[in-house]
Amino acid sequence: MSFARLRLLGKGLLALAFGIATGPVAAQTGTLRLVAPGVWFREVDPGEDEWLANNVVIEMRDYLIVVDANMPRGALSLLENIRKVSSKPVRYVINTHAHADHLYGNQIWIEQGATAVAHAGVLEDIKLHEPIRWQTVAKVRADVRDLAPGHPVTPTEVYSKSLHVISDGERRVELHHFGWGHTRGDSFVYLPKERLLVTGDMTANVRNSNSFETRDAYVANWPKILAATLKLRPRIVASGHGALGGPEVIRENRRFFLELHAAVAKAIRKGQRLEDLVQWQGGKPATTSITLPPDIQARVYMPMLAQQVIDTFQEITQHRPIGDIPKNWNFEY
Repeated sequence: MSFARLRLLGKGLLALAFGIATGPVAAQTGTLRLVAPGVWFREVDPGEDEWLANNVVIEMRDYLIVVDANMPRGALSLLENIRKVSSKPVRYVINTHAHADHLYGNQIWIEQGATAVAHAGVLEDIKLHEPIRWQTVAKVRADVRDLAPGHPVTPTEVYSKSLHVISDGERRVELHHFGWGHTRGDSFVYLPKERLLVTGDMTANVRNSNSFETRDAYVANWPKILAATLKLRPRIVASGHGALGGPEVIRENRRFFLELHAAVAKAIRKGQRLEDLVQWQGGKPATTSITLPPDIQARVYMPMLAQQVIDTFQEITQHRPIGDIPKNWNFEY
């Protein structure tokens, strides 16, 4: 189906009035799964479109909240999913951070009357990296290319304190920012009654669960932030990618970054250079001599680990977050 037809389908669905679901929706990827009363989780199906991100939909008394805008195509398919469980309008879309698969669908939601909400760090990242990234993605994705602005639609409700609350007297939705981790503007969305935590890309729960992009990160700070989230005592953890899980997902991801940073720091103390640690192929990092504990090593995607080693090495040797170090290479998706 073309993007134009998909967009028309999304608009047409808004005119339909479906009843509220009274039971859980099928748990397979690409559909909404009821995980708590009035709270749904959608796990992306990588086979459908590897660019898409997971979503959480939260029902308030008179409206809905969507966590993460997704790519435009993902936003439209999520609209289709939503209208099968609720006729309430989407009033808020929360951007957990400024990467394409969590931000670029903003226009779709705003056209339906929603307000985009994010931490101030998201605006900072947008200012630093856009519209160059949008233009790069538009070259390979029609759903981005076909949107009129030619740049991401930025959030208009921006918070800078460590806690931002959306409440209607019946349900409380907390937005927490514990500092710079995956990006400058990482938000965690927490439902205290349900003890459900949405992490964005601060965690992932797939086989290659530690295949994080670190180009905008503060690697050394990442595990500290994840430790802070555990103090919320979440029972259910919804990651930006991969299956629903529990607090063990946070602990496993935290351990990865602790082990990664420790291994690279040890190599630096031994006098090893970056070229000793990373092997390149076709102008891209391919493998690394850095080894992690077997249970972690078996779960990583090697080319990504090689890039993570580069980013961690530069962060340690230049004494500042890798996301704050100017790059001498052009970003490519």
